[in-house]
Amino acid sequence: MGATVPPRALAPVVRAPVPAAPRRSRTLPSGLPVTVIAADDPRRAASWRERWLARQRALAAVPGGAFRPGAPAGHLLVLDRSGDVADALLHVRVRPLLPEERRAHGR
Repeated sequence: MGATVPPRALAPVVRAPVPAAPRRSRTLPSGLPVTVIAADDPRRAASWRERWLARQRALAAVPGGAFRPGAPAGHLLVLDRSGDVADALLHVRVRPLLPEERRAHGR
């Protein structure tokens, strides 16, 4: 059983209208490592930044998920914080399968 991505957490990054049903039914594959690197732009208002980072943190709230704020960074996080992105890729944490995932895979 994969982790369901909370549709509300996707709201700030989904620009085009997406039907609600597919967003609720999309799941991540079992055992997939999840690392969310969120751009933290100090030029934005503190209240906006808190909401944005909370939403990104929610995306990482899966078993074994990791959250990394990248600051200072704007929209092009991969350019603004390329070292952070490379570090996250090099240090991906692979989580063990949950008991229900082991049963589903016959392990």
